[in-house]
Amino acid sequence: MKAYVNPARPFERLIGDNRGIVRQILGRVHCCAPLKEALLKSRPKRMRSMPVALRRGWVLCVLETRDEYRKTYFDVMGGRL
Repeated sequence: MKAYVNPARPFERLIGDNRGIVRQILGRVHCCAPLKEALLKSRPKRMRSMPVALRRGWVLCVLETRDEYRKTYFDVMGGRL
């Protein structure tokens, strides 16, 4: 499943503690797990009350972090790291 955040629509990047929390939660999810599982595990409890731009930023953070973890995993398993 390919997913992306449309750059033409407004989004607000997660910074500071919010970004750290998402990265910490995703660190406990295997990088080869389905994207849906990663999104559900790191989903904020009050997702519906978040502004739409912040929700897009959350999805962007999950996608970037997951890609980073997958790249590291494949480098380690491939013997390149």
